Amino acid sequence: MYNDSRFTFYAGINGQINPTGWLKIDFSVNPDFSQVTPDEARANLDRYELLYPEVRDFFAADAPLFQVGTDNFRIFHSRRIGLSQGIFATEIPIIAGLKAVARTDVLEVGVMNVLTSTQTYDKLGFGIGDDFTVARVSGLLGESRRLGGFFLNRAGDGQVSAYRAYGLDGVFTLVDEHLFISGFAARSETWADPTVIYGRAAGYTGMASLEWRSAEFGGKAQVLLIDRNWDPQMGYAQDREIVETTVGSRYQPQINNDRLRDITFTGEVVVRTKLDTTRVRERESIAASALLEDWGRFDVSFVHQVDNITVPFTLADSRISVGLGRYESNLVSASFTSAPRKLLELKLGYTEGGLWGGYQRVPSVNLGLNLWKLNFRSLYELYWLSPAGATTPILEHRFSGRMFVEPVRKLRSALVLELNSLDPRAKLQWVTTFKFSLAAEVALNVSTEVFNPRDFVRLFRPTAILTFRYGLSPF
Repeated sequence: MYNDSRFTFYAGINGQINPTGWLKIDFSVNPDFSQVTPDEARANLDRYELLYPEVRDFFAADAPLFQVGTDNFRIFHSRRIGLSQGIFATEIPIIAGLKAVARTDVLEVGVMNVLTSTQTYDKLGFGIGDDFTVARVSGLLGESRRLGGFFLNRAGDGQVSAYRAYGLDGVFTLVDEHLFISGFAARSETWADPTVIYGRAAGYTGMASLEWRSAEFGGKAQVLLIDRNWDPQMGYAQDREIVETTVGSRYQPQINNDRLRDITFTGEVVVRTKLDTTRVRERESIAASALLEDWGRFDVSFVHQVDNITVPFTLADSRISVGLGRYESNLVSASFTSAPRKLLELKLGYTEGGLWGGYQRVPSVNLGLNLWKLNFRSLYELYWLSPAGATTPILEHRFSGRMFVEPVRKLRSALVLELNSLDPRAKLQWVTTFKFSLAAEVALNVSTEVFNPRDFVRLFRPTAILTFRYGLSPF
């Protein structure tokens, strides 16, 4: 690697080895994620961190094998590696990564090790920051039954372990695979001083779930426990020291109608309490969805939520302040999605209801165009927010535009614009790739990101990255 005030030259190696039909080994040295599609600039109107999907190829491949958790809790979240935490994730350079996955008829094994650099480095190269290791084993006891274990470890330069977590999980089925019994139990250990063997804090978490699945009916009962010392530094957790109980149901009647193809009703109740039984959040929701043959899909939902806030926080770039107290809100959402067409796809949505003692209205339009070699997707949301105690409403916008063009077989171009004036954030990226052959390609990535969308001048001061890739097949 070489840096100066204007240019950065670097090289990397990515590869995959398949020595046998059941073993796959991926490796990467100084990986380049510059062509990864940027995250959506979502608006966050809750106090919890937004959970974004993994889109980096090295981590996204085989991601389900390493995943343990629920919809709002994960023991391992790969975005904790190589990305900073917070509202605006910035890249932390990755020195190297190695991943091995073995699959047989009765066993799945995955091991991943990643070295990250310190966030600053000089012309001599990287300084090692953290060493992440993830191991996963699942024994397949049938088509829908498995029992497995997992191990996570993080160590700094010269350390054996500064953090680790390990546990067991499993899924079992009964009644002709209609009844699913699943759960996990895990322990985390964190060292404030890794040189002190007995100076660690231990935390625990566990989940038990009972679910019924059939074509017409569905039901679920789940209990999640997270104690106060559980450390989610390689995962994702909204709260600690809580018990969360979820009960849900689904009814999807058989329809014999030429116009109405499908209709579904769902309901869910979520109660989150502290271990001392203090209520944190209660949420009841009902929803209905109908699919019409020639029109499209209609969706409507109603959510009633009660929150007890013990720690004040702010939203929308500190323009909305939420203080201590009890907040109750009702939220109604409705949307229409047009039937799939070759040329045009359209979705209209509207949300209205309470917002931490105030009020919100959010209309949205989602448009898709398919024109010959051009594919375009866009989303526009208007946020009309009236915070509690405010004399004037907050009027902000969110826009997401993604255009893909492939004029000839070997040339592909993608343009992405993410704009959110509520948080605020703006990202512009243009990537053009030309394939010389099956083994060689060149890509030009021009991108810029600002944390104040009103500063449009900076959007026209981008960073350009020219990448050349050449693949070899030694076997």
